[in-house]
Amino acid sequence: MELLATLDLASTNAFFNTFFRLPGDYWRGFLASKLSSADLILFALAVFTLAPWSIKYKLIEHLVTGGCTSNSGSRPAGDSVNALLGVRGNGRAGLHGAQARALSAVLLFKLL
Repeated sequence: MELLATLDLASTNAFFNTFFRLPGDYWRGFLASKLSSADLILFALAVFTLAPWSIKYKLIEHLVTGGCTSNSGSRPAGDSVNALLGVRGNGRAGLHGAQARALSAVLLFKLL
């Protein structure tokens, strides 16, 4: 949501055009918060694959610069990477902050 608030009109239109080009099960499931973790990963990959380069750049920039910090100070990028790696714990184990964002960016580029 933070990223959407920073987009200009053309970028916002490009993002939502991409979002609604996804199969209905993905965008309806996302909006209803009913996607499993595996489905969320597939959803993110599908959005990234379909998005124009301008949006891909903004998504990567947002991820790498830490623009995805929540109010609680946690890093969704780090949480996602830790979940992919199967790391669980009390918040001390696994990757945090810049490490998680860097690994997320590397994984994203490998998928290109």
